[in-house]
Amino acid sequence: MLSLSRYGKDLVKICREIRTLSKDIEQLALIIEGIWLKTEVQVTLLGRLWSSASSLHPSLQAHYADAIQGLYQQIHGARDILQKSNDRQLSSSKPLERAKVLYLVKSLKKIVADLEQWQRRFDPSWYLITLLSASNIDEKLHDGGSTPSSTRLIQIRNAIRDVSEQRNDSTDSIFKSEDSTGMDREKIPGTNTYTAQYNGRRVLLDRTNYGMNANLQTIKSHVRDLARMLMHVDPDSFGLLKCVGAVEVHHGSAQLSQTTQFEFILDIPDKLKYPKTLRSLLLSNAKLSLTKRIQLSKQLARSVMFVHTTGFVHKGIRPETIIVFNDGITDVGPSFLIGFERIRHAHGQTDLMGDLEWHKNIYRHPVRQGQWTEEAYIMQHDIYSLGVCLLEIGLWHSFVQWESDESQPHPWSDLDIQDAISDKDPRHGGFTTKNKLVTITKDRLPSLVGDNYTRLVLACLCCLDEGSEDNVFGALGNGVRDRDGIVVGVRYIENVRIWFTIPFNALPQLTYFYSLGSTQNRRIADLVVRV
Repeated sequence: MLSLSRYGKDLVKICREIRTLSKDIEQLALIIEGIWLKTEVQVTLLGRLWSSASSLHPSLQAHYADAIQGLYQQIHGARDILQKSNDRQLSSSKPLERAKVLYLVKSLKKIVADLEQWQRRFDPSWYLITLLSASNIDEKLHDGGSTPSSTRLIQIRNAIRDVSEQRNDSTDSIFKSEDSTGMDREKIPGTNTYTAQYNGRRVLLDRTNYGMNANLQTIKSHVRDLARMLMHVDPDSFGLLKCVGAVEVHHGSAQLSQTTQFEFILDIPDKLKYPKTLRSLLLSNAKLSLTKRIQLSKQLARSVMFVHTTGFVHKGIRPETIIVFNDGITDVGPSFLIGFERIRHAHGQTDLMGDLEWHKNIYRHPVRQGQWTEEAYIMQHDIYSLGVCLLEIGLWHSFVQWESDESQPHPWSDLDIQDAISDKDPRHGGFTTKNKLVTITKDRLPSLVGDNYTRLVLACLCCLDEGSEDNVFGALGNGVRDRDGIVVGVRYIENVRIWFTIPFNALPQLTYFYSLGSTQNRRIADLVVRV
């Protein structure tokens, strides 16, 4: 069997041969070549990691095997389609030559769309490599040479290592002076976030909100470490804004030093303007197409994935911490997850401290509600919060309502949770609210956004429900709490990210792939290694 690399190189060769036929073909051919060059690097590195049995977690191996099999089919099919299109014998008459060009353009556009879709599916799991603790992974990555794909992985892994080994050598470059962002700042309504200027660029200042009794040195280390991670993100891929530093915000007197907070300085990409929260968008009653709502959901799912990839839990995912920009084309352009109010390491110590604010608790898993919570925060608690937000986007109605004459918000009446949020037992009230959300998901979402989106929301809301058929994490039992967080990440990608990207009729194949025998998995593994 010809290797994936052979088919990829054949595809690029054909693209180069036909590039001169028209400007449209030249542009599309360059896109295909660029996608393949990036993909080839990733797959080659994957082959090196695969050759060492201790490098890849079994769940990640199975996931990559499926992804590479899909890529093989895409590249094989693309090469055949393009070869046949290019080999068509036409006379030299201009009308027929134009017809050939149009046919090639159509073929190239389909190839670009297919390859870009595969890349979007693969990228999140590619970055799971940053979580792997095996020491030989760094060696394999460095062996692959200096490429954007490998370099970003190495940078993030180095940052993770610095965090785990508590290296503080880059502290001075991360923390900036309090006056470095100037006094000219504007608060984004409904948030603790400001727009400002830093070194001549527009930035967001995202402020923490740690409790009065939080240890200053501990939270400073969390802020420092997250800032290090966010320095290496690509906003387009990660759904997170790149951090260029952090500021320690003082409150004046020494007596109040224990309330010191920090601000992340987040760079706003060029051409993006007019930031607003998802909450304000929901409350504006703006009519938004299903396509746009799915886009928002995709971007949010990607953001959560990459927060976890960097080894952190967010702890505050809700519409107030999702910022939507105008990109100069549409009012609802790219969105990014911010609101790192109480960010901490996924495996770090937690103080189990909460609050009684119902409009925040509605986005928290029931076991994380109340003034003092019963369980430490884990990645699945963020996934639950994601599910509530996805439900809200699907219904396109704000769960938290504000009236002009009210000083406090009230819940959307259709939720029917007034008694639940007034329950003296926050945990009991939390489970009542959760059950209401699950019921609404099953009753209302299918007719609005379809069965796949509905299953996605249920998977998030039920991610910690033992014995539930909607709990796609439960099949792993205790293995979901693996040391590196790989199993959680793989399950997240399989059951959250993939539902957004693959054709509906492909779901059964994906669902049953992991029940296949080892023989087929070995065949695909052989394909990976041979690239």
